[in-house]
Amino acid sequence: MHFVSALLMGLLAFLGEALTRWLLSLGAGFVVYQGADLMMDQLIAKTQELWNGLPSHILQIMALAGVNEAISIGLSGVVFHITMSFVNRRVMSFRSAQ
Repeated sequence: MHFVSALLMGLLAFLGEALTRWLLSLGAGFVVYQGADLMMDQLIAKTQELWNGLPSHILQIMALAGVNEAISIGLSGVVFHITMSFVNRRVMSFRSAQ
């Protein structure tokens, strides 16, 4: 009986630590995602505001040059970079903790 209770206590301690680490990582990931999402929403809103303030002939030239696609690709790259740098940090910290 003592062996089973000791085994269960050890398993609970291990799972509790791993679960705590996982929940902290999940919480930090949520906060970073929400912050990056808010930042990108503000950046896109400001870009659209400035874009819509341009004269129509300039907008046509920029559309022909593909500037709107370039802006979209650039912002997508920023989001990808932020996401991957956070994921890499989380994976490295998780591996070093084990």
